[in-house]
Amino acid sequence: MPKSTKYYNLFYYILAGSTLYALAYAWFLLVEYRVALFSALGIIAGVGIIFWRIILKGKKGVNKGAATIGLMLLYSAAWLGLVLVLLILEYGVALETIKNFNHYRESKNLWAFAVKISPFLILLINLLSWWLLSPHSRSKK
Repeated sequence: MPKSTKYYNLFYYILAGSTLYALAYAWFLLVEYRVALFSALGIIAGVGIIFWRIILKGKKGVNKGAATIGLMLLYSAAWLGLVLVLLILEYGVALETIKNFNHYRESKNLWAFAVKISPFLILLINLLSWWLLSPHSRSKK
């Protein structure tokens, strides 16, 4: 595999795993925003599928691969948008959680601490994967 595509699979596995986590987080912990978030995701998915069918129609080989990578990057941008929305919605909760770390440590409830600050951790992991493993970051070397 060429150096420029060496980490594509790892990049997309990180993207898929973090997407599932972000969706589960939104479903279980952001109940009041559940309808709006999942409606927006449904619209993004529908538009993406329509564009995918239009753009890939009749393409073969390298052109089809380039279009597929472009659409995957579009979906990863949509995921990043979802996580940013989660961060905005949970920013206050996460900040209070970080300030009260000693309380969580003393009560030995580190699991609740990890869950409440998890949007920050997942965003960090995804941004690092974009920076280190993204197809675009390797294509110019």
